[in-house]
Amino acid sequence: SHLQERDIDHGVTGRITRGQLLGKVGHTGAARGAHLHLDLIAFTARDRQPLRRVFMTGLLTNVLNPKPGLFVVAFIPQFVAAERGPIVTQILVYGAIFAVLTALTFALLGAFAAQLSQWLARRPAAAAATNVGAGLTFVAAGLSILTLDNRR
Repeated sequence: SHLQERDIDHGVTGRITRGQLLGKVGHTGAARGAHLHLDLIAFTARDRQPLRRVFMTGLLTNVLNPKPGLFVVAFIPQFVAAERGPIVTQILVYGAIFAVLTALTFALLGAFAAQLSQWLARRPAAAAATNVGAGLTFVAAGLSILTLDNRR
């Protein structure tokens, strides 16, 4: 089954209203029954979480995730040298530097994402172009995988 007529095309950034016609479902090939699958994320003002709760959720998620810790344990020791002083001190200093740089990087990414989101909300054509660009990227990735030489 497919959409015979599509009345909206919002990609991942669209907004719809209650009762809005999304499209008309049709049939192709040996389709036995028509269906339409949509993933809608409803967000209202009452769904907003306090900033403290959002921060604590993110913090706990990161603290309880073992992958970043394993990365640090594997990454930091390559910079430690016994001739530079106590090894534990070096690891703690390098770990602190890494933590500060990571926090700054994610803070800048968050601020940039918020600004970009607002900018795209004011420019529907740019949001649509972004969706097309993302789709083309996935298609190109799929095509590149198809053309890989399958050596074993």
